[in-house]
Parts: sequence; C-alpha cells; structure tokens
Amino acid sequence: MDFVTGDLQCPAINVENSATSKAANSCWICQDKLILHALLASTSTTITPLIASSKTSHEAWNKLTRLYAGKSCTRVMQLKEDLTLNNRGNWTVTEFLQAIKLIANELARIDHPVSDDDLTLYILNGLGPEFREIAAPIRARENPLRFEELHDLLISHENYLRRLEQEAAQSLVATTNFT
Repeated sequence: MDFVTGDLQCPAINVENSATSKAANSCWICQDKLILHALLASTSTTITPLIASSKTSHEAWNKLTRLYAGKSCTRVMQLKEDLTLNNRGNWTVTEFLQAIKLIANELARIDHPVSDDDLTLYILNGLGPEFREIAAPIRARENPLRFEELHDLLISHENYLRRLEQEAAQSLVATTNFT
C-alpha cells in the first residue's frame, strides 16, 4: 500500500537496512493513523461517515477538500438563500441565532463573509411579528450591532415577552356566574 501524507511518502522498508527502515515505516504509519483519528474526531457526526473509509490522513483530507472546499457560486447562493428564508418558528431565540450564525460562519469560511448589517437584517426578518417592538429601533440605528450585542438584546426581549405571558396567564381568573 502506498501511504502519503501531504508531500511526505511513507518510508519504504529497505532490505539492506531492515531494522531502521522498518522502524521509520512503522513510526510514519503510526503518526498518519493519529492524524487520521484526529481528523475523524474533529468532524461532525454527519461528516465522519463520509471519510471513515479512508486508509490514510491524506486520503481523508482529499475527500474533505473535494466535499467542502468548493467555493462555487451555487453553494454561496444556497447559503444566502438559507439565511434569507430562515424563520424562528418554534425555536427559541438562542436556537434561531445559532442556526443563523452557523450559516454565516460557513459563508465566511468560503470567503463570502456576511456583514454585521446584513446579518442583523437576516435575523430581524426571521424573528416574526412578536419581535416588531425591538426590531424597529435596531433597524434605525446609525451604527451596526455586533452579533453578540444583538444576541443579548434579543434574549432580553424574549425573556420580557415570557414575563408578559406569565403575568397575563396569572391575571386571568376563572369566574363563573351563579344563577
């Protein structure tokens, strides 16, 4: 088997210097297996099966490159569409923001970073009408909010809305009319 990691090929076993070449060969294979295991351990459960059959770290890396390093226009457009169409739905604000941030991070990784202004707009457009009160002043700001600042504001507003719901539920008292 021909092992390659990056530009380094696995040292061949030399018949004349058998002990030294076997040791070098064995050390190289051991290091390559460690690198391969590190790659497997650092990938998500959805990606790991795609590279699990790789015999070397070089082979696994090449598979990852073919699968995910493409900077195609189609992939960029698909991710931007995902940002545009993403709605909070039944998610908490934290879950929604994590989903948006994952897409934005992926765009940044393929050299198409999303500006703070655009990220704010994607988020505000996907929140829904119950966040209208807080969305208006955020949109009217002169300076864009950083993601972390927007995250804090929206979490606080979500907590405020929950408190209002709890107060409304407590103030409803069941009454019956006695006839």
